[in-house]
Amino acid sequence: MSRIGKLPITLPKGVTLAVDDNLVSIKGPLGELNRQITPEVHVDIKEDQVFVLVNDDSKRTRALHGLTRTLLNNMVLGVHKKFEIDLELKGVGYRCQAAKDKVTLSLGFSHPIILPLPKDVEVTVEANTNIKVAGINKEEVGF
Repeated sequence: MSRIGKLPITLPKGVTLAVDDNLVSIKGPLGELNRQITPEVHVDIKEDQVFVLVNDDSKRTRALHGLTRTLLNNMVLGVHKKFEIDLELKGVGYRCQAAKDKVTLSLGFSHPIILPLPKDVEVTVEANTNIKVAGINKEEVGF
């Protein structure tokens, strides 16, 4: 058994978790996230506690046990409170501009670098060099 996988996930007030076959849906005040989980693990809900359980004790299943529990916990935290990361551009002439669906970076190359943004990620730029990335999905924010 995985040490991390054995830990329960506590659902904060306003967050609900539903399981349909292998699809887990988590809804909260900031949005909704869905994840397909592998058939080797299953999710059990008791009051405001969520447990990730395994069917056997193979090496692959033990690895998926902890991974699934961590991914579900990150989803619960994201729909309850957004993930944020602060970035700072350091360099002479480095600049950043944010639009609704893209970020444009000027990093000393002969051309600007344009990065498309996922739909649930918000980017704000302060003073052309400080970037704040926020969103409910930890993987898309970039942790």
